[in-house]
Amino acid sequence: MVFIIPQVTIICRKVLKRNSDEENNFLSSVTMGLRALNFSRLDSVDDLDLLSTAVSRVISNAWETNARNITVTTQSKEWWNDECRGALAAYRRTGAREDWRLFCSTTRSAKQSFFDNRIAEIASTNKRPWDLISWVKQRKLPAVEAIRYQSLPCNFLPDLWHALHSSYNATANRPVQLSILDDVPCLAPQPWVSFSMLRPVLMSLLQVLIISLGATLRVS
Repeated sequence: MVFIIPQVTIICRKVLKRNSDEENNFLSSVTMGLRALNFSRLDSVDDLDLLSTAVSRVISNAWETNARNITVTTQSKEWWNDECRGALAAYRRTGAREDWRLFCSTTRSAKQSFFDNRIAEIASTNKRPWDLISWVKQRKLPAVEAIRYQSLPCNFLPDLWHALHSSYNATANRPVQLSILDDVPCLAPQPWVSFSMLRPVLMSLLQVLIISLGATLRVS
C-alpha cells in the first residue's frame, strides 16, 4: 500500500531580475567568455562538440555567479524588490511607526513602478493587451501531497515507479499454486438470453441492406 501524507512543498530556484546589476553582469560575463573562445576551428564533429561544450560552460558559469536563489511561496509577489525587503526588515527590527509608514510607501512605489513598466511593455513592445486579463494567464497548480513510500517522498518519476512496482508487483516472480481452483465447481453452460424483442427485425433489415448494397455495387 502506498501511503499519502501531507507534506509542505518548498520551491527554490535561481533568478536574474530584469534590468538589474546582476543581469548586466551576467550579460557582460557571457560576452567576455564568448569572445575568448576560438571559433576558427570547426573542421570536424569533435571540434563542434568541444565548442558547444565551451559555450555551455561559459553561460552556466555566468549564471551560477550572478543569479541568486529565491524561495517561491503563495505569498510571493512579482513587484517585491530589495527596497521592500530592506524596509520590512527595518520595521521588524524597530517596530516604529515611522518605519511602518516608510515600508508602506516603499511597497506602494514598488507596485506603481512595476505595473507602469508592465503596462508600457504590453502597450509598446509585445502588443498583447489580453495579458492583463486574469483568465488568460497561466493557471496556478493546485496544492498537492507528495506520495511517500517507506517514509521517503517520491519526488521523481523513478522513485514513484519503484514504489508502484514494489507495492503491486511484489509477488511477480513467486510461484503460484493453481490447484486451489480445483475446488471451485464448474457450472453448466447457459443459453444466451435475447436482450431485445426487436433483434429478429433488425437482423432482417440488415440482410435487406446488405443485399441492396450488393446489387447497387454490381450495377455500378
